[in-house]
Amino acid sequence: MKKIENEDAMFATFTNRREGLYKKARELATECNIDIRIMMVSPTSKPHSFLHPIDNAVIFRFQNLDMQLSESTNLEVNATRNKVNQLKNRLEELDVIEYITIAKKTLMTK
Repeated sequence: MKKIENEDAMFATFTNRREGLYKKARELATECNIDIRIMMVSPTSKPHSFLHPIDNAVIFRFQNLDMQLSESTNLEVNATRNKVNQLKNRLEELDVIEYITIAKKTLMTK
């Protein structure tokens, strides 16, 4: 592996890799019911972060490993997780609808 010298290629690679990393983080958070935070600075010095479930809960857990989250924070975390899962399911439904629509249009143009 070596540094990408072409700036346009480097920016495109960064964007694609960042999205791939976020996708894996979402999957890990969902499958293992974990809290996760990723922070990075792009080649253009723009900060990026991924938080699951919410910013304060992840930071609090990291700073206080021996402490349990309060009941209200746990409720907020669970509500956020549920909302994320609902949105993920809806996105998957919309992807299927889009796929079917494209397939129908393709068949109609033949």
